[in-house]
Amino acid sequence: MKKQISLLMTAAFLLVCLNSVAFAMKGHGAGDGSGPMLLHTIVSTFTYDGVITSAGIAGDGIEISTVDGLVTVYGLGPSSYWESLGLNKLEALAIGAPISVTGIVMDYNGELKNLVTTMTVDGVTFDLRDPLTGKPLWRK
Repeated sequence: MKKQISLLMTAAFLLVCLNSVAFAMKGHGAGDGSGPMLLHTIVSTFTYDGVITSAGIAGDGIEISTVDGLVTVYGLGPSSYWESLGLNKLEALAIGAPISVTGIVMDYNGELKNLVTTMTVDGVTFDLRDPLTGKPLWRK
């Protein structure tokens, strides 16, 4: 009897632990550990042509020098998505590389961010997000 109760308690513990891990990997957060960004709206659209001047760590976006000044764009997607398109993300986003991006300006709880929907690098144009919703195309 003790063995059955112990086995049942272990199974219940594992169910609770594994269930919370499964829900934790949904990826709907801000990416900075602060939790979900529930309030977001599309404010406008943009198009920028220029040269990459800075490429930060994952999630930090890239800085582009345009005729109107420096702009930062975000939402470039994971390297695995780029590879599925036949592109090497690190090589394509090298500092000094020419780039053309279009996208949407999103208001995330009062913070405006330029999210790329379509990009042209190395003469290849491809989509990263749905232009109407901002939903990433690498998430099925």
